[in-house]
Amino acid sequence: MYITVRSILKEPVFEDAKVLSGKQFLENKVIRVSVFDCPFTPSVLEAGIIEAGDLFLSGLDQFADKPEQLTEFLSLLAKAKSSALFITNEHPSLISSDIVALSDKLGLPIIEFQEDIPYAVIMDTINKLTILEFRHAINGLWLNRLLFENISSKDRLDVLHSINPKFEHCMQIFMLKGKSNSITTQNELFTLFAAKDRDSYIYYDDVHYFLLSDSSESALQKKTQTYKQFLPQFFTDYAIGISMIHNIAEAVVTSAASLSKEQEELLKKKLETMSGKTVVMELKTDPSVLAGVRVELDGKLLDGTVKGRLSELSRRISDTVV
Repeated sequence: MYITVRSILKEPVFEDAKVLSGKQFLENKVIRVSVFDCPFTPSVLEAGIIEAGDLFLSGLDQFADKPEQLTEFLSLLAKAKSSALFITNEHPSLISSDIVALSDKLGLPIIEFQEDIPYAVIMDTINKLTILEFRHAINGLWLNRLLFENISSKDRLDVLHSINPKFEHCMQIFMLKGKSNSITTQNELFTLFAAKDRDSYIYYDDVHYFLLSDSSESALQKKTQTYKQFLPQFFTDYAIGISMIHNIAEAVVTSAASLSKEQEELLKKKLETMSGKTVVMELKTDPSVLAGVRVELDGKLLDGTVKGRLSELSRRISDTVV
């Protein structure tokens, strides 16, 4: 996953930008953005400064009196597999037909933007897109494990907490595949969901995933319906998919000795039947409980230990004596 020159040009700050050359190479990937406005010498760029995927900003002032050096500059950028050169419109005569032809040959797009747009604004825009794409890539790997790997309920809960530790136990995944109005849409949606503690947005493998959660199934159903009506405004030619509701409960199970796998599975099934939820158990051992099992589930205590029964018997005797 990465951003491209084409996706950057969809940002509002570049609405008046002009692609002067290299239109067939707008899918070049962009890793980082740099400024090059210092005097040009080949040694400066050959010192390991340029890396593949670098996008450069320049006013080309250093080439105004030495236009022949621009050819060498472009060749060095292309050799290092730079993604593009974004220039201001202050020296239009430098971009001759020969330079355009060379740029097309080298696979290095040249894009002209208005000189009144500060470099800082452009760099901030590109850096935000890069960070956003990185977050989507990381969360996408977690999501891929969640959707396509056969993992335990405990691992599933761990994955969900890795994506968003504030998810509630009632969850539903809302999926939308379609053409977004621009990459800005992803930025807007990510910002929107960043402010929502209990929900997350992931763009992965050309699909928009909205991981929604709430404290109850009824509240979650209402939320999902709201998003179903709200989100399509950002897309065209879209298709929607909605998963079943997953209601997850965490249970703390304490026993005098470790439970066998068979005992764990049997207890898990009983707790899921009783609660109507997918139960994730945290197992603890405490010899002081003597025997039996104590379960804390959904704020309720189910104490079947010998210690618990003795404590209850002692309480009843005390009540009787009083």
